[in-house]
Amino acid sequence: MRTLALQNTLAEQGACFENRCGIEIPSVISDLKKEYHIIRDGVGVTDFSFMQKFRIPADEGIDI
Repeated sequence: MRTLALQNTLAEQGACFENRCGIEIPSVISDLKKEYHIIRDGVGVTDFSFMQKFRIPADEGIDI
């Protein structure tokens, strides 16, 4: 199973993980109140490295 690049950092903050499409992603960092205040008073960082990205070259794309 693949893991995220920030998994160790998130785990240190108390994250709980779940399996989504063969990748372990955080489902919750901590209790909702603590998570809310972390984002409100600091910086919220998320890891979307599990998402797929596609690039279609312009010469092979379709003009819309």
